Amino acid sequence: MPFLRSFPSLILLSILALCAQAGEPGHESVRRTVARQARTAAEKSQPDAYKKALGSYMNSLAGVGEWLAGLQDKADAATLAGEIEAIDGNFSGLTALRKAIELATAPAALTEPMQKELDTRLKVARKLKATGLADLAGTCYRAGLYGRAYDYLLESLDNDSDNAAARQAFGYVKAADGWHTAYEAGLIQKGNVYVPELGWVPASAAERVKNGEWFENGRFLSVADADKLHSENATAWTIESQNFILKSTADRKQSVRLAERLEAFRQICYRQCIDFFMRGAEKRGTQMSFTQAAPAKMHVFLFAEKKDYEATVKKDIKIPIYQAIVAVLPGLYYAPSHSSYFNQDLPEAILTVYLQHEIARQTLMEYAQAPNQPVKAWLSNGVAEALEFAGPDADKKKWSLPMNTSHQDVQDAAGFLKDGSLPKLSVLLNANDTAFGLNPANAKTAGAFCVFLMDAKEGALGPDFMEFLFDSYRNPKSVSLSDYVGEDTETLEKEFCRYLSK
Repeated sequence: MPFLRSFPSLILLSILALCAQAGEPGHESVRRTVARQARTAAEKSQPDAYKKALGSYMNSLAGVGEWLAGLQDKADAATLAGEIEAIDGNFSGLTALRKAIELATAPAALTEPMQKELDTRLKVARKLKATGLADLAGTCYRAGLYGRAYDYLLESLDNDSDNAAARQAFGYVKAADGWHTAYEAGLIQKGNVYVPELGWVPASAAERVKNGEWFENGRFLSVADADKLHSENATAWTIESQNFILKSTADRKQSVRLAERLEAFRQICYRQCIDFFMRGAEKRGTQMSFTQAAPAKMHVFLFAEKKDYEATVKKDIKIPIYQAIVAVLPGLYYAPSHSSYFNQDLPEAILTVYLQHEIARQTLMEYAQAPNQPVKAWLSNGVAEALEFAGPDADKKKWSLPMNTSHQDVQDAAGFLKDGSLPKLSVLLNANDTAFGLNPANAKTAGAFCVFLMDAKEGALGPDFMEFLFDSYRNPKSVSLSDYVGEDTETLEKEFCRYLSK
């Protein structure tokens, strides 16, 4: 079987699984150790696996390059040769392509018909790349390299937005003009269209909405009047998306922007904590699926005025300490009500940090269906600290989370280490909520430590840490970090300090 030849140590994993069923003592620790070794070996094989997966693509590019060279278009042919070399400098077709480029002695630009032909040929090549990446993603998925599989599928869609394997793995379905989430497809089937900045509206009203009107309750009114209508708690905007239900007294455009941001941030939380979500998947199987979601949509409230924020929190949360701190906190997630509450009346930069911190907590806890038992302070705060720094790239098309020395918490913790104020890990990991909150450095250090666990050793500890995180939410009293990552606190502290010293 090719799969087992690629990842031979997984045979041992199967044996260990049988031992586990038979009740072998310590099987979980052994299973994690062997699984970590298998992932590490599989990760090391990825450069070669990537080249192999793109073999057909490189062959196609080389053919297009030789065709271009024959037309004396040396510049475009050289560009394709450079792309092939970036993937595999030893690719067999490179020699013939370079020779063809050298023989093009009268460089010339393509005519318009030839440019169209080039676009067609490149589109065919990109589809081959997308197919190769999707196939490689499937191999990684079956090997438990869920992050790799996810990233390969995204790259597949970059090359062919219509790749069915990738779209289906991400839960998209065909509807009207293309691929959409299941929620969006349902709206389209009901006759709605999406208007940028304003959201979903009936198709019959779309043109007037684009021109500054709003359609509601069978009548048109200005967007400004609609915003006034929805500026009170009782009549707040309700904006639903794939994973959230947002109620907002802010204006429509601000509310839609937040709804879009919630979905984008939730997706980066999913990617960064992908093994956490796969841990909770009831049945993974061999068919790729990255559609794990909370049992119910997450509720978020955004208030344009602080008085409404405070009134709603006091109504929904009957605990005095929450009612006291709401006056100073710009937002919070409250697990018993399954809701997050945010006061918009703050500078956007401050609100964004608090919002993403609390939405990270909500996303993880709602998915894990965490009981109302306290998770250790460093863990619940640290993971949210780590995730809150995610944001859109410069082109605003994709989100990413800075890692290693690019992460702000890692930079701050490195400063603590340098000046001797870094909290001791043995103290941090056992601090209760009160003790944790007394030292401002604790939150930053916990965030940096979570980044370390996700990122260190080329990500080898990440899946074990995510398994620990999921199990901690489910039953916080019965789990120990060392049991999951295979190293005691003293060893982890030394490795963490080395990580911060880079």
